[in-house]
Amino acid sequence: MEFSYSSRQTGLLHRNRQHPNRLQAKFARMRNAASGDGSVSPFITVCFVNGDDPTANGLPPLRSVADIDNLSEADAMAYLTGYGFNDVPDDVVTRRGLIKIAIGSFEALERLQIPRTLVRETPRHLLHEV
Repeated sequence: MEFSYSSRQTGLLHRNRQHPNRLQAKFARMRNAASGDGSVSPFITVCFVNGDDPTANGLPPLRSVADIDNLSEADAMAYLTGYGFNDVPDDVVTRRGLIKIAIGSFEALERLQIPRTLVRETPRHLLHEV
């Protein structure tokens, strides 16, 4: 039996082969979104926009919301930069909220009632992949 693919399907397959890191990051965000706050089912690592693994670069792993809330200022800035945030706000709560968005932890954001303005500050590649 022979399968034939439409041009749209072939285009999607080709695009995913060109950007395997983007596909892996999308999967990780979807998985993390289903993990609640990460306390029962730990988050999995979401690679930076350039494909680098944050933990391979010496950053602490983000396995739960508590891990994000306990990040040092320098580590939080490194995560935000790696995830493509250019204009980083001064507010610590907002910074942590942006990291939560970047890794897919949306349930935690709703529970904490993080302002909707974060969505405007979020790089487009993060919003369209989840």
